[in-house]
Amino acid sequence: MRLIPAGNFEMDDPICTPSPKWNLKVKVGGFYLDRRIPLILDAFYMDIHEVIVEKYKKFASETGRTIGVSGKVLNYPN
Repeated sequence: MRLIPAGNFEMDDPICTPSPKWNLKVKVGGFYLDRRIPLILDAFYMDIHEVIVEKYKKFASETGRTIGVSGKVLNYPN
C-alpha cells in the first residue's frame, strides 16, 4: 500500500458531465458553471496492485471469509 498525502483535489461535477472533458465550463440558463468541485482530502492509503473482484471472491470462498455488503449490492462484472 502507498500513502496518498492530504491535499487539494478537483472532482468533476456529476451534474455537468455531458460536456466534453476539455471544456471545464458548462453554460446553463445563460450562466457558466464550473465543472470542477474543489475538495480537500485527508491522507489515505491505496493498494498499488489491482484486485479483480472475481479473484477476490475466489480467495474469500477458499479461505472461508465473508464478502461485505458492497460486493453483493454493486453490479461488478465477473
